[in-house]
Amino acid sequence: MNEIRLSEQLYKEAERRAQAAGYATVDDFVSEQLQSDFSAEHEDFDGHFTPDVIACLDQISDDMTAGRSLSMEEVEKHLNTVRAAWLTDHAS
Repeated sequence: MNEIRLSEQLYKEAERRAQAAGYATVDDFVSEQLQSDFSAEHEDFDGHFTPDVIACLDQISDDMTAGRSLSMEEVEKHLNTVRAAWLTDHAS
């Protein structure tokens, strides 16, 4: 077995993503990501559909079915909030 060294910041990000995606360990998550990235046969989007993303999509679907929708202003406000949080999380 080989070892890969990650910076503390990169490890913390991998740990966060592994937990969000439901992986038991960071090693399992990183291994799966590398295998997916190295696979030339197909593009796998499963890693993007974390439990939080699926719950959000389910909520959106339920809202649409019930006739509830968002205005463009509400969508832009939400995107700006998400963008600001992402930039804060990824500031160097």
